[in-house]
Amino acid sequence: MKLSKKIITLALAAVMTIGMSSTAFAANESMDAGSSDYTFNYDDVNIYGGVKIIAGSGSIADITDTAIQDKVVARIEAVIKDLNTNFLDAQGLSAVSLATFAFDVQGIESGEVTVALDMDQETIDELNAWKEYYQTDIYAYVSHLNAAGEWETCFSKVTDDYKLTFKFDSYSPVVIVLTDGTQKTDGTQLADIALAYNDNPVQQVAKSPKTADNMMFVIVLAAGCALALGTKKVVTR
Repeated sequence: MKLSKKIITLALAAVMTIGMSSTAFAANESMDAGSSDYTFNYDDVNIYGGVKIIAGSGSIADITDTAIQDKVVARIEAVIKDLNTNFLDAQGLSAVSLATFAFDVQGIESGEVTVALDMDQETIDELNAWKEYYQTDIYAYVSHLNAAGEWETCFSKVTDDYKLTFKFDSYSPVVIVLTDGTQKTDGTQLADIALAYNDNPVQQVAKSPKTADNMMFVIVLAAGCALALGTKKVVTR
């Protein structure tokens, strides 16, 4: 399959400088949605079990529902095409995808979520070489499948130690595509619209409606008893 100009450039530069294999990012090249023999399966998606929430509450789980898996595959295809068509890298070339992640966020109702991407050292070394050669940051194109079956998006700057923050009004399936894109073709800079890593994300933890309702009943009952008995102060036990 034909390699992109950027991949060839990076590979040649790496051979001349640090002896890096010329197959760097070849796996990403196989995800070129514009190629005639393009194929993509859910099993090709990098689902790292080590992806974890590092600030706030909540947890990460694999996506096991086959219908959602199909939606994830379709979404990744759409994002890759969007990057190739509507985003540019620091050199003004079409943006490419560098890595993909798909997982389920549980136990969080809304707000910011900060995660760490647990990748093998070889992948990290390749991404670091990419950043060093192009003197650019890596951004994350983050998508969330909401209850209405629509994909919502936001952008996040990936830190040097591969952490990132994203924010949605609801949670469940999330797809992350790392990219070398730095701007949209309309001139919008990702640095201006991307969320930055935050040690203290604001989250609304999902609660059981039944528990909340029972607590409100207790509060109302206590207030009623206090009024009935003419209580002038709150007594705690």
